[in-house]
Amino acid sequence: MKRVFVLSLFVVLTAFILVSCNEADEVSATSPASGGVKYTTVMFKPLVGRAKSISQTNSTEPTSFRYKAEPLFETTDSGIDYGDTSGFESLTKNANNDYYSGAANRFVQGRWKFTVEGLVGSVVLYRGEITVILNSADQVVSIDLPETFDSEKNGTVNISVTVPVLTGNQTGVFSANLYTAEYVALASPASVNLTADYSSGVNVVGTGSVSLPEGIYILEVSYSDTGAGVGPAQTAFIVKNGMTTVVSGTIENGEYASTALALNYLKGTLGRSAVKTDGKYTFTFTPDGGVQPTSCIWFVNGTKQSSSTTQMLWDTDASGIYYITCIAIRKTGNDVVDVFSVTRTETR
Repeated sequence: MKRVFVLSLFVVLTAFILVSCNEADEVSATSPASGGVKYTTVMFKPLVGRAKSISQTNSTEPTSFRYKAEPLFETTDSGIDYGDTSGFESLTKNANNDYYSGAANRFVQGRWKFTVEGLVGSVVLYRGEITVILNSADQVVSIDLPETFDSEKNGTVNISVTVPVLTGNQTGVFSANLYTAEYVALASPASVNLTADYSSGVNVVGTGSVSLPEGIYILEVSYSDTGAGVGPAQTAFIVKNGMTTVVSGTIENGEYASTALALNYLKGTLGRSAVKTDGKYTFTFTPDGGVQPTSCIWFVNGTKQSSSTTQMLWDTDASGIYYITCIAIRKTGNDVVDVFSVTRTETR
């Protein structure tokens, strides 16, 4: 009988201990039994690059950031300020570093989903989200912010391209074709009509405008006059509702010049090897900033090449000026989220 009583008492105590442990585990996610609630102070670090590519009237430099915080655990205690937000709240840059923080800037430790948006004026151009576990007194949360696009909305693109006068006929015409970020011809509109202005006598200026769904595109421009011609030249640009994109510059043979638009994250340089491999030089796109492209599109004087990697083998014995263009692309799944174009001049 005594052994039965002792065994029963042991079972009761064991059950009590197990229940107590379970209760402690449940509470610790939000409010540990000793010492009250554990908070984490979060410093946000939005990752927006500074690469330059084409000209745009509305700068794509973010003018402000905002965040939304969603706890991924039960928040059943009405007496606890968990730190979650009902919508988006402003982020403020800290005076001593490049980090951003919210007004409250503290969150109960546990698993969280943070969404951060970068705005240009009132337009949300960048958006990214991340799920993190907050488990220390202070944490830095780095969030990649690619451009965000809504294909149901359109933006306006104004084009102004300058080429040298080729003949005195003043009968030259521009060809301005549109492609996706992966260099697939658009079905509609397939091109932009550029009106030629010969009034300067030295240069011909082609201007036009087009409305396109939000997204990333490639513009290919060439000019011909009575058999003579310049181009084609390619450059990448973005379209966003509420922002007018202005593509402008000068085409001399295959080079697209005078460009300045921040295309974010993906940027880099184009170099050439000192020695040849199999009789050809190796041209390499080198990313700057740690973001790698998914693929590349290469052109030599406007003609698409076969390579789709960050390297291309090329050389020629024919004398002339050659423009090597690399359009680097970054994709998430099947969606293009970033693009960067760079050109190098070669003389033979």
